[in-house]
Amino acid sequence: MPPNQPAKGFGLFQNDNTLTQRDIDLIVSWVEGGAPKGDDKDFPVSSDRSEWQLGQPDLVLRPDREAKIATTGDDEYQCFVLPTGQSENRWIRAIDFHPGNPTAVHSASFEIDRTTKSQMLDLTGQTLGSCGTQAEPGDRIGSWFPGQTSIPLPSNVTRLLPAGAQVLMRVRYHKTGQPVIDRSSLAIYFAKEKSASSLNTIAISAPETNVAAGAENQRIRACAFSQSEQ
Repeated sequence: MPPNQPAKGFGLFQNDNTLTQRDIDLIVSWVEGGAPKGDDKDFPVSSDRSEWQLGQPDLVLRPDREAKIATTGDDEYQCFVLPTGQSENRWIRAIDFHPGNPTAVHSASFEIDRTTKSQMLDLTGQTLGSCGTQAEPGDRIGSWFPGQTSIPLPSNVTRLLPAGAQVLMRVRYHKTGQPVIDRSSLAIYFAKEKSASSLNTIAISAPETNVAAGAENQRIRACAFSQSEQ
């Protein structure tokens, strides 16, 4: 499951949370020993998800409606148009996400609506199929998966949020066996001014590929698309 780790031997990457061999050996030893419980005093303090990881955001966006999720069936995708109300260009340094109903929110992604994508949404905010059009790489501002930590951009990098732009929040829900209502929130943290560098997004896309069972290696050809902000 994401986040996928970069392959070794192709350079150094920031925020690499790959386990060291010592960490792996320690976990294996603990499991083989029956996974005993440690001392209560050593347990980490549970974080309060009602609070934002990076402190009070500059802007909190929430849908103007609740998502109603059916009891059973396949995962459901819904899109929400979030007006930002910004009358001038702003520069994003970090985002965070609070799932309204953590038991049902599988994942979420966020993109800037620079054109008329939001006009493709119906009046309820939900689109047909797989949540409407695909985002251009330069429009994406992030994604969220359970357990993910909010990490600010490097101090010399920002992401442009154009004046008047909206944010599209795409949420994937899985069914819990019970009727679910959700209203999730996206927090945005702004930089005081544009940094020296704008975020450059590189998306690597490959056609759907079927890997044969038991195959040791599978070669996949993919295309890389890079878009930087002006």
